[in-house]
Amino acid sequence: MFRWHAHHDVDLLREVVAVRPKSGTEEQYGELQQLLDDASAYITDMQNKKTATKARKRLQEELDRNNAEQFRDDAMVAMREKNSRARDSDEETDEDEELTIAVQNKKSKRKKRTNKSDFMSYLSEKNSSNVALRQKELEYKNKALEVENKLKEDAMVLEQKRLDLQAKQIEMQFEMMRSFVGTSNFSKH
Repeated sequence: MFRWHAHHDVDLLREVVAVRPKSGTEEQYGELQQLLDDASAYITDMQNKKTATKARKRLQEELDRNNAEQFRDDAMVAMREKNSRARDSDEETDEDEELTIAVQNKKSKRKKRTNKSDFMSYLSEKNSSNVALRQKELEYKNKALEVENKLKEDAMVLEQKRLDLQAKQIEMQFEMMRSFVGTSNFSKH
């Protein structure tokens, strides 16, 4: 499928100028030349703009890529430093291990005590919050059941009233039939 673009306009204008360079007045020729120049300038500007946009996108992608590489490099350096510090500290602890066993045992006992108490307080807080949550859930469920029971009772009352009204209507219809049958029997005699 053929699509008409701006460069086709320029080609057409060039062809018109080439075929009839002197046709008409000089004024018309000047107008055509001006249109051709304007169209050429417009196409050139659009191509430059497109090229500049592509260049900006390319630069932005390259900058993003470089930033990502720098971030990865920084992360790797930090990780290496952390690992080397951990290895250094492991080597130091191996050398001084015999001297610090007694101190560590005392510290670990203290930590265990505080950890146990911290852990127990955490568990008690968690348990109390769970209990409070369960109580709220039960209260909500009780309220929902009360509302549901109230709705059922109201529905039963309404249904009973409807049935009573229907029974009254039937009784009235029966009475009307009796009175109709009774009056029609008298009219025949």
